[in-house]
Amino acid sequence: MNGRPLLYYKDCSGLNLSSVELGELIVAHCTGFKVDNLAFRGDAQIEMAFVNEAIIDNVTGYPTVHVLNSTYVELSRANVSSIDVESTTGVTISDSASNILVSSSTNAYIFDDTGTVRVVNSSNVTISGSALGSCDCNAVSIQDSSYVRVSANHLEGEPSVVVADSSFVEVSDNQITGPIGAIELRACSDVSVLRNRLAAGDGGDTVALVSECERVSISENTISPCCRYDTSYLLDVSRSNNVTITGNNLSNSTVAVRVTDSSDLTINDNNIRSNAQGVVLNDTMNIRVFHNNFLNNTLRASDTYATHNVWDNGYPSGGNYWSDYTGVDNCAGAMQNLCPSPDGIGDTAYSFSFGNDRYPLTQPFAPSVTGTLQYNPSRIVFQHKPKYLTIVIKMPSGANATNVVASSLRLNDTVSMASGPAAFQVINGGREVMVRFPMSKAMGLIPRQGSYVLRVSANILTATNFMPFVALGYVRFVAGG
Repeated sequence: MNGRPLLYYKDCSGLNLSSVELGELIVAHCTGFKVDNLAFRGDAQIEMAFVNEAIIDNVTGYPTVHVLNSTYVELSRANVSSIDVESTTGVTISDSASNILVSSSTNAYIFDDTGTVRVVNSSNVTISGSALGSCDCNAVSIQDSSYVRVSANHLEGEPSVVVADSSFVEVSDNQITGPIGAIELRACSDVSVLRNRLAAGDGGDTVALVSECERVSISENTISPCCRYDTSYLLDVSRSNNVTITGNNLSNSTVAVRVTDSSDLTINDNNIRSNAQGVVLNDTMNIRVFHNNFLNNTLRASDTYATHNVWDNGYPSGGNYWSDYTGVDNCAGAMQNLCPSPDGIGDTAYSFSFGNDRYPLTQPFAPSVTGTLQYNPSRIVFQHKPKYLTIVIKMPSGANATNVVASSLRLNDTVSMASGPAAFQVINGGREVMVRFPMSKAMGLIPRQGSYVLRVSANILTATNFMPFVALGYVRFVAGG
C-alpha cells in the first residue's frame, strides 16, 4: 500500500517486529508479540484481532489502529489518527496523540494522550493524566458504560465531558473548560464529580448540567464562567433525584444553582458568591439547603412551587449564612427564647422569595473540625450508675474551648447536656472542656450490654466563623461486677 509492504501474521507466537516502514500491518490469532518503531505513509492501518499480550510502541505516519477481540494489549507513543478498541479486555494506551474509541471492552487504561476519548458500552475504564480536546467536539464522551474514572486531566471541548446513560462514573481532579459548557450528565446514575475546576465562556448557557439522573454527588468543585455573568447557569439540575451538591465554590454568574422538576436534593457547605442569583428552586420536592455561605448575591434565593423543602438543618445545626441578614443574636434554643445566650444563630428567621431560613447563621459557615474525648466512667455498671456521664473533650489545634456554644452540645444528636454551672467547664487553659450529660438520658443510647461509640457534637463560634465540631469515643455498659 502506498508503495510500502503489507505484512500479515496469523497464528504466531513471540513475534518481534522493529524499525520497519509499512503500508499496512495485520495480526490475527497471535500471542506474545511486540512491534516498535513502525513508520507508515498515507491511508495506512494496523489491524489486530484475537491477539493476546501484544505491545505496540512508537508508531508514526498517522495510520488507524483497530484492536478487536483481544486481551492484554499495550499501545504507547502512537502518533496515529485514531485507535479503535472493540470487545477487548485489558488495554493500556499511553503517550499517544490520537482519537480513541473504546467500545464493548473492559479494563482499559488511557493516560498521557492528546486527542479525544470516547467510551461506549464498556466498563472499568480509566482516563488519567491527559490533555484532551481543544476542538469543536467532546474531549471525553461516555455512553452506556459503567465504572469509568476520569481523573487529573486537562479537558477542553464543546462541551468538554458528556456522560450519558452510564453509571458508576467518577470525574475528579480535572481542569475542564469549554466555550459552551464544561460537563453534561444525562440519564445517568451513581456519578461523582469532585475536586474539579469547571469553567465555560463565550456566552455558554451552562457550565455543569445534570438532567434525568439519580444518585449524583457534586462536591468540592470550583465552578465559574470565564467572565463575570458571561454564563447563565453554573450548575443546572433538572428532572433528577438524590443529588448532593456539597462544598463547591460558585461565583460570578447569572444563576449559581438552578434546580427544576427534581426531588430529594441536598445543597450544603457551598460558597455562593457574587452572582446575580444564588440558588433558584422551581417545582421541587424534599430539597434541603443548609450551611451555605450566600455572599453578595443580588438575589440570594427563591423557592417556587415547593413541596417539603427546608432551608436549614434544624437546631442547633443551623441554616445558612446570608451576607445581608440584619437580625441580632442574643438568645439560644430551638425557639430562640433562652436569653441572654448568643449561639451564632440569628434570633429571627431570614425570609426570601417564597422561602424561609429559620436558623440563619450570624457568621460564615466553616467546615467541621474533629476533636478527641474521654468518657468518665468509660465502663458503666448498671447497678452503680453515676448521676452523670462526664466527658472531657480535647479541642482540635487552633480551637479554644471558650468558643464552644454550650447550648449546642449534643450526645448522639439527641441528648442535651445537664443543667447547672458544673455541667460545662472550660479547663486546661481552654484546650479542653468538661461536659456532663444526664446518665438517665444517656442510658437510652446504650440499651443493653456491650461497647458503644457515642458521638458528641457542638458548634464553635468565633469572630469570623460558625464551625461544627464533633468527637467520638467508646463507652462500655455491663450488667454488674
